[in-house]
Amino acid sequence: MIRNVAGAVLALAGATAAVLSPFRAWYDGRHGRDYALDELFTGISEAKADLWWSLLLPFAFAALLTLVGLVLRSRLLVALAGLVVLGFTVF
Repeated sequence: MIRNVAGAVLALAGATAAVLSPFRAWYDGRHGRDYALDELFTGISEAKADLWWSLLLPFAFAALLTLVGLVLRSRLLVALAGLVVLGFTVF
């Protein structure tokens, strides 16, 4: 019981940190919300991205996946959400 509650709290903390991370400086003082999704695959430019087409989109999706995984008590969904965040962070 305590292990489940502690795991849920850690998953929620991770999801919160993932959603807040695009609003922090990532590289050279540039915020994560300034990077467009397609720039991850085509190269980074100086242009600023729209908020919803920036790195916020995959991180918000991962947070939603975490919430669904917690409601359904699915470790697989929560782990998949963690992999989504790690993958887009590495890109």
